[in-house]
Amino acid sequence: MSQPFTASILVVEDDPEQLRLYVRALRDYRLVCVATARAGLAAVQERIPDLIILDQVLEGGERGTDFLPEFKN
Repeated sequence: MSQPFTASILVVEDDPEQLRLYVRALRDYRLVCVATARAGLAAVQERIPDLIILDQVLEGGERGTDFLPEFKN
């Protein structure tokens, strides 16, 4: 019997507490978690997720919304 499809989710989040909440709430999904938008872009190059959760303001002044065009490409 084949296993049911499990969606993959890329979580771009630099706050450890928020990340723990995502991991707990989304435990039935395949998660890839990174702390920067640049790392998120690299992860997308390796495998395109079904969903991306992108923090709006990241460490080091990165703004998630600034990277949306690159994620869309």
